[in-house]
Amino acid sequence: MRESYSIELVNRGDDDDFLKALKIYDNVTPVTIKTDPNDFIYWIDNTVEEFKINIFKIYCNEKLIGMTMTSFLSHTKIMILEYIAVEKSYRKNVVYLSCLNLLGQYFSNEKNYSINYWVTDINNDNNGQGIDSESKMFQTILDIEGYKKIDAPFKTPSLGMTDIPGFEAYLMIKSTDNLNSLSKTIYGGLIKSIFFDYYFQWYQKLLSKEDFSEYQKELSLTYKKIEKRIDTLSDPIQILDDGYKVFKEATGSTPITLSLIHIS
Repeated sequence: MRESYSIELVNRGDDDDFLKALKIYDNVTPVTIKTDPNDFIYWIDNTVEEFKINIFKIYCNEKLIGMTMTSFLSHTKIMILEYIAVEKSYRKNVVYLSCLNLLGQYFSNEKNYSINYWVTDINNDNNGQGIDSESKMFQTILDIEGYKKIDAPFKTPSLGMTDIPGFEAYLMIKSTDNLNSLSKTIYGGLIKSIFFDYYFQWYQKLLSKEDFSEYQKELSLTYKKIEKRIDTLSDPIQILDDGYKVFKEATGSTPITLSLIHIS
């Protein structure tokens, strides 16, 4: 039977299929990059001016197979591609590419969103040495979808008050323009928005006053370190478009299979 994929926006935290999709997310997502599922429920039912999350249930032939999530930062008009988490038997090229295509169609038809950039990250710990196969294949999928690598430093903040630190990464970016570079000012503003319009706002509502005070210090310190590294770069910052060729050579004809797409 031919497979047909669809996505459906979650509007309520008590949506039955959403709660089932959260269970799939919880089961397949590595602990090092897993957001507390209860956080998602909170943000579905509570909104702030700075950002809006959009969680979609993913269906194959009307069967629930997982969930995907984006976050829109209203001040900078950045759409963050967060997660695609699906059951193990559906981890294949067509599922991820179909999901990304459906997300693009959805937001292109939404009048409430004026998106300047789509962004997501790739793990770059140890300057990419020993990068895991999932990240390599994720890179290939993003290249197919028109994302390009920003040749500049980035480090993900930690996910709240956990023992798991953030990791070195680089950002992938997609826009309607044929971007070849970004000014340091624009890139710095993008990073600042991710840190303070998003992570700051997210955990300010979810952590205790004492824990959030500690988290805020960590967030500010990480941001300042990135700022200093950006200051050493040439202006403008280059955007690279040769990743797909490199990763295609590395992976050959191996099918692309991922468990999730993730920014934090």
